[in-house]
Amino acid sequence: FGIQPALFHSADGTPLYAPYPLSVSIPAMVIPHALIASVVEALVTVAVVAYLQRANQPALKLNEESAFDVETTGARRWRPLWITLAVLVVLSPIGLLAPGTAWGEWGAEEITALGFPSIPSGMAKLSTLWSAPVPDYDLSAIGNSSVAYILSAITGIIVVSIVVWLFILLATTGKKSAQPAAAGKTH
Repeated sequence: FGIQPALFHSADGTPLYAPYPLSVSIPAMVIPHALIASVVEALVTVAVVAYLQRANQPALKLNEESAFDVETTGARRWRPLWITLAVLVVLSPIGLLAPGTAWGEWGAEEITALGFPSIPSGMAKLSTLWSAPVPDYDLSAIGNSSVAYILSAITGIIVVSIVVWLFILLATTGKKSAQPAAAGKTH
């Protein structure tokens, strides 16, 4: 992002893609992340690990053979997770309270609105190459961006859950099939 103006520029030095150099982009990204995002991420990590320690200790010990011998079923065990996810889904439209676009996530029209004399040529050329499935969380059938944010959060949770489930399935299948083979060996 911040290094692009140094690497990709025209003969006269005009950036082809991102308009801001490292001297602008590093402080703009580091300061809010260091002051706010890092604290939030630390709190979420502590909460997730604490939950896993209480509810699903085997998940923290996937490399131990005994991790797959413990039964981890029961709706009650998963209830705090689902409640937390539901709260986060409902809170996801909080992003709508912030005015404008997130720093560095501008499209060609936002670059013009920021007062740049022209859109960087590489950005203009590539701006039509990709379009988000739901740009700006605008679902015309719904007409409400808060509902679109919530649907996006639910979709993200479903996709991540499927990926995590597949990884767990692969990990447990490999461990379980290796255990009988190892048990049958004699030295």
